[in-house]
Amino acid sequence: MARARPASRPIPSLHTIFCSVYNCLLAAPWYSRSRSGSTHIVTVAVCPLHGITAIYQPRTGTIIVLDFVVTLIPRSTLALMLTTLGYCTRCHKPNNNGRCSYLMCKECCSQVGFYCRLTTHRHHFLSRFGGELMATPETSLANVQYDDHFKIVISCQHLWRSSPVRDFGSSNYLSSCVYPGPMQGNRIPFHAISPLTRRLLAIDGIAAERIIDNDADEERTAAVRAGYVEFRVAPQTAPRMRWSIWTELDELGRHTELSPVERDPHRDWPGLGDIEAHVLVYRLGDAEPQKHIIRLPRRRLIVDECTFFLSDLSAAHRAELGLVNIPDCHLLEDPTQPLNSHAYDRGRDRDAVYFTLSVPAV
Repeated sequence: MARARPASRPIPSLHTIFCSVYNCLLAAPWYSRSRSGSTHIVTVAVCPLHGITAIYQPRTGTIIVLDFVVTLIPRSTLALMLTTLGYCTRCHKPNNNGRCSYLMCKECCSQVGFYCRLTTHRHHFLSRFGGELMATPETSLANVQYDDHFKIVISCQHLWRSSPVRDFGSSNYLSSCVYPGPMQGNRIPFHAISPLTRRLLAIDGIAAERIIDNDADEERTAAVRAGYVEFRVAPQTAPRMRWSIWTELDELGRHTELSPVERDPHRDWPGLGDIEAHVLVYRLGDAEPQKHIIRLPRRRLIVDECTFFLSDLSAAHRAELGLVNIPDCHLLEDPTQPLNSHAYDRGRDRDAVYFTLSVPAV
């Protein structure tokens, strides 16, 4: 960029800022300038080396930093009494590039070695260390130790199964954590993830063993193993963790609006349809029970709390189960009491129950 030569004297009433171009640190006084072909006067900050770096907005008392100048603080919100410089989170020198994924200067970012969204930082890393971190028979990439903090992007998908009042669905959350190091390999302690990050991911108060690692080779692999969580580093992406959790009914309200049935699931509700029931019928003289699958009316949302009675069995059910002409008192001592049913295979995609019936000799 051509060197700017201000034609007027600096404006002493405005506080001098510093040029934010990487490693510049030169003072940029304010000058009044007119645009080419226009009589409109603007107030600009001029670096002796890089020229105009910022424009003053008199109505709001803020400045706009030009595109080629980057800053830790967002543009158009920086008060004039503040410097446009940001401090590197690694070396703490005032030459941080605000567009860096880790808020570091170029030298520190290249030494950390993780993917950065800033092209100049990636190219600087490749030019300096492109051949040093290649895996060889003597050195494995897993043995590289990082002593400085870095940012890891974490996403968590909360899923819920379908029910009589809700379709299958999910809710996604995204956050990040900055780990201070040192770190060996590609894992960090689970307790290093701050309470704030856990709240942003909606995993606060959830047992660690319920968190699933979506990037693992095998399905349903626990994300937290021996107190550590692993992150992945892939080309053109930031270090990441991708998790998922199956949501319980009492947690569903954190992610979506509840229906009346979900708000009060411990009572009978009409209109819940029917549920699959696996019935084992034991008959006197038979070596093995007979298994039947029928559908019975469903009264509650929670499968474990569903109740069924002999009166729920229709004539077709009795014929299929071989209970025609068998009095209810021969099946249960008190036919008005509910059957002893239980939830069947909770890992299934659909709800089901099971119970047994003993048919005595008539």
